[in-house]
Amino acid sequence: MYTKTKYKTILEMINNQYEHALALSYDDNGEILNLTYKHIKNRVLTYPVLKDKKCVGILCDGNLDTLIAILAYIHNKITICLLSQADNISIIQEEISTVGCDLIIGSEDIKKDLRLPPKMDTPPEGKILFFTSGTTSKEKAVILTEEKLCAAVYNGSCLLELKPQDKLLCSLPLSHVFGFICGWLWAWENGASIILSRGMNHIFHDFDYFKPTAVSLVPQMAAFLALKKLFNKELKLVLIGAGDCPNPVLTAISSMGIRVSFGYGLTETSSGVALSLGDNPRAFSVCPLDDIKIADDYEILVKSEETIFEGYYPNNNGYEDLFTIDGYFKTGDLGAFDDNHLLHLKGRKKDTLVLLDGTKVFLPEVEEELMGRLGVCELALGTDKDGNVVLCLGKVYKSEIDSYMDDIDEYNRYQPRSKRIVRVIAIPEGLPKKSNGKVKRYEINFNE
Repeated sequence: MYTKTKYKTILEMINNQYEHALALSYDDNGEILNLTYKHIKNRVLTYPVLKDKKCVGILCDGNLDTLIAILAYIHNKITICLLSQADNISIIQEEISTVGCDLIIGSEDIKKDLRLPPKMDTPPEGKILFFTSGTTSKEKAVILTEEKLCAAVYNGSCLLELKPQDKLLCSLPLSHVFGFICGWLWAWENGASIILSRGMNHIFHDFDYFKPTAVSLVPQMAAFLALKKLFNKELKLVLIGAGDCPNPVLTAISSMGIRVSFGYGLTETSSGVALSLGDNPRAFSVCPLDDIKIADDYEILVKSEETIFEGYYPNNNGYEDLFTIDGYFKTGDLGAFDDNHLLHLKGRKKDTLVLLDGTKVFLPEVEEELMGRLGVCELALGTDKDGNVVLCLGKVYKSEIDSYMDDIDEYNRYQPRSKRIVRVIAIPEGLPKKSNGKVKRYEINFNE
């Protein structure tokens, strides 16, 4: 049924393409430069890898040199940890300390404020670490491998392929598995090319400048680009993932004659396990390497010998608890199949808030921190209709909100932009609760 090649390594993927075919385009001071698959391979094989390193942290800045470094260290079977350059410096420091990075590659401006941690136990060899909050209360490094990521991109390409002449705009950070798979490897699996975005400061013009035919976006970016009508006329396909997307955004993109597909997956599943292919972007077809079933409480369970993660590093406590007796991974998401065996998502089983840029917030942990910081006994976080984070204070009057703003501003200083509280509302009578004291978050109007 499927004619795609399932590669075991990215270099094998590169080798299988016509060596003189276009593999990558990027901007160099106002000029678009092109690299063939042969050029990419030569750069990877000649990159000066420090082979005595055990765990290399790579700040994902979207530049060509960084992408080549990622490929070179993967090829040499040295464990890498992909870091988001957009994160607060304290978050990056905590992550490199957690996994014990002994080398950092990336921006000198960021590196100068980081310190390498003391040597840890030797990390597993040849792994690729992505940080995610997933369904847990604290971010962990998810252990994936090159072979699993190659299987994942094969998985999705069997359902949603690109043509060799397609140009995929790589605008998502490679520190997230969705960007790694769907903003990069998706193109090379299909013999197509990627375009390295010039960054968020140029997002207004990148579509008109590079003229891509496909792009992968998080919902927040999709909404912004659709609203501003920034898509170029050559664009034929938009793949959205890493969070929910409002129906008006999907409709707006479709009305431009652009095909919209929605992807569902997790870092722990090496990205997507299901894709929407028809007219309904919320009806998902299951990818061929995945077996999905619905538990009695409607939790989505996934089994795959080839794409499920190997555990968390360095502390793998609770890993076994994430699986059923018969080996299905518990996603923490709720869903159901329709009569055509298409998957429909129904929300989250646990109190994890998924923001429009794909960031996940474990609400009990953050709310506990805010209670201590603000000195209140009732509060809840949520998002408004525009995806902004809103804080609701219980047993507080509207006139008292200003007295909490200094502490809220201090909290926001250490958060990435997507997680910052942008508005505060008050419910003097207290938050709605269940009989067990748990807040009925769904009864709170965060749009007030």
